[in-house]
Amino acid sequence: MASFTVTENIYTNYVLVITDVGEECDDESALYYLAQMAAAKQDLFVEVVCVGGKMDASTRLERCESVVGLKETKNFRMRPLEGLPKVMPVVATRRFVLQIGPVTNEVKVEDLVVRLGSYNYVLLGGLGTTNSSDGAAREFAEGMVKHAFSSLVIATKVDGVTRIPLFTAQTAGNFNTSICSEIMRVGFKNTLGRAPPSLTFLNQLVGPGGANYETAKSITDGILGVGTFEALPVTRSAWKAARAYSSSYTEEQVGGMARMLCAFHRLFGVPVDQVWCSSSPEFNEKVLECGVLTDMFRDFILRMREGWWIGMTPAYDLVAAWVVIMMCYSAEVIHHYFDNLGGNLYGLKVDKCGSELINKIMVPEVQVSMFDRWLGDGVGSSS
Repeated sequence: MASFTVTENIYTNYVLVITDVGEECDDESALYYLAQMAAAKQDLFVEVVCVGGKMDASTRLERCESVVGLKETKNFRMRPLEGLPKVMPVVATRRFVLQIGPVTNEVKVEDLVVRLGSYNYVLLGGLGTTNSSDGAAREFAEGMVKHAFSSLVIATKVDGVTRIPLFTAQTAGNFNTSICSEIMRVGFKNTLGRAPPSLTFLNQLVGPGGANYETAKSITDGILGVGTFEALPVTRSAWKAARAYSSSYTEEQVGGMARMLCAFHRLFGVPVDQVWCSSSPEFNEKVLECGVLTDMFRDFILRMREGWWIGMTPAYDLVAAWVVIMMCYSAEVIHHYFDNLGGNLYGLKVDKCGSELINKIMVPEVQVSMFDRWLGDGVGSSS
């Protein structure tokens, strides 16, 4: 007979978080936020479940503790997704599923639906547009939408433009030192590193309006002055390198990437004809301490500290975590921040996409930001 665990307390809200923590810093920031919310609201139960994939679930769980600093409490639990349906669900008035990581073969939709009963579903990114709902992961996401009592899908782009706030050096200070350092590393990786050519659905990232393009523009204009990025002359070497990196790029995407290469050369001394894949080991934390990109990384950190308001990398999962908490406690407020784009698809309003939204999410008025302390710690420096 199967062994079940039952929580004696009856909670108002139960949130099941499906995450691939360890892929990007926005997972870490989202989990940090949800842990804070669970600590502040004793009627909230948060259960974090880790998928497999590039790293196994146990490694992801270890990262939850080592980088995010998570610890289990009465109303905050962590476990691998595989085998989850064998565990009795928490007794709660309302149940929510937040998906910020892809599910392929860890669990079947039908088994999870039976475990949950009635639930509300929040998915980051339109179906088929992000790693969580594209390819082999799409079937699970579509099944979760189909069986949900209600569903809300957060669009990361609207009319080709990213509508998610970017982490800055200042907003990174709302998190612990490990996450601050990770935001800087990922900011650097996402600035210089390109998606593998095989992931053609990510080609749009390097074209105008794409997250990579807009991040490079934000950094360049923040450091050198508004309008500098799009006024940069694009060299033949940069254009040739961009075209050689992926044969599936459109002309617009080739041009966008070439402009980015010219900007990186001017800002950080990166060779204009050098394209780095985001999966390159040179971006790994330990390698960055003493590797071919070390000096460029140090220049990046200095630039970002000087321009502490400059956006680096999108806070995708943090926004999604914030949305599910709004659904728990003040669902009507969602319409103040989001436009309904049709059906269950919502996108942040244009005037709500600034980095100050991250401060609004993370820092209550009575809380002092960790920014000043973080800058004094020399986060991200190998010295």
